Amino acid sequence: MIEAYLLKSSIVLAIFYGAYYSLMSKSTHYQLNRITGLVCILFSLIFLFIEFNPFSTSVIYPATVYTVVQQVSSLQSNLSSSLQPESQSINIFLTIYWLGVIILSFRFLFGLFSIFRFYITSPKSYCWGFRIVITDKAIPPFTFFNLLFISKEALQEGPKKAIIVHEQHHRDQWHSLDTLLLGLLTIAFWFNPFMWLFQRAIRASHEYMADQQVLKTGIDPLAYQQLLFEARTGVAPQLVSSLNNGISLKKRFTNMLNTQNQSKQVYWRVLCFVPMMIALLTFNSFAQTDTKVKTLTKAEEKQMMAQIRQLEKIMYDAQNNKKLALNSVKMPVKFPLYILEKQRKKYKVSPEMISKISLNTIADVHVIKGQKAIDAYGTDAKNGVVVIRLKE
Repeated sequence: MIEAYLLKSSIVLAIFYGAYYSLMSKSTHYQLNRITGLVCILFSLIFLFIEFNPFSTSVIYPATVYTVVQQVSSLQSNLSSSLQPESQSINIFLTIYWLGVIILSFRFLFGLFSIFRFYITSPKSYCWGFRIVITDKAIPPFTFFNLLFISKEALQEGPKKAIIVHEQHHRDQWHSLDTLLLGLLTIAFWFNPFMWLFQRAIRASHEYMADQQVLKTGIDPLAYQQLLFEARTGVAPQLVSSLNNGISLKKRFTNMLNTQNQSKQVYWRVLCFVPMMIALLTFNSFAQTDTKVKTLTKAEEKQMMAQIRQLEKIMYDAQNNKKLALNSVKMPVKFPLYILEKQRKKYKVSPEMISKISLNTIADVHVIKGQKAIDAYGTDAKNGVVVIRLKE
């Protein structure tokens, strides 16, 4: 379920941002801040797919699944299976989510298109290790990978050394790649304010790193600040606000004047994120499985594999519109509605069908009760719904 994934990832992202802000906001190790922020974001996206259970060495299965399978096995001689596609219901929350994704995607693509248009329509040359794109627009200089976009007027006046060093550092550190990745993730998680905050923090680290590099060359900080102020007064096109960061000049000036803290204490702070990740992985593993487990013997595994092959053949025939020798039998009132999810497709199935599923092919089980079940699956779900998702 995409809703569950987005919700869990967003919660973990919020936890990590709280830790990131507490531990790293005062750090002047901007490269370390950048890497830590990116790792936190990527971990929040993939941790749900990582199987981690340090307390078990055997294959285990949720007790809920085992109970369901054992319960319906007794009905095999009395019930026949029925297989039909699940009726889709409109989810207003998903509709709003995808609408936001579409709007932000157009905004992001417009920024890329603007850069592409500048590149195609403007004269180009090579200098300072860049492929320079000379525009007629009065824009502040900026880089996109190895492309340096600069106005014709600024090029004729002769760009300041500080600006060239600044942009070279952006290029050498692959900051454009970060910008594209953060832009795409912000589209996917547009509803999560912590994704926007992470994006801003990492982009700020980009600028602080470049500013530090400039000051290392011996350029006077006050002269550099004046140069930045003059550059920012230019009329920037839409692509700058879409793909550049717009970090406050006041914060950049403040960071220039701060003494760079080289204490190793910040590395110990970064290590605090490791036990947090391990704890989240462990918690997620326990959340996916019950404490009471069923461990299958080799003989049982072999038998279950034969059963799942039979099930896969039935589902393959159904997906290819072949006639199935299945008799539809109304389920007893005491049983919930069973939904089988395979390769992102859902099917209503009978208890007999459920009993044929190999336990080691089940990824997870979700139980929905009450009015929420009826709203999602109709009156057939008045006794609840059991959604069983198979492993890919």
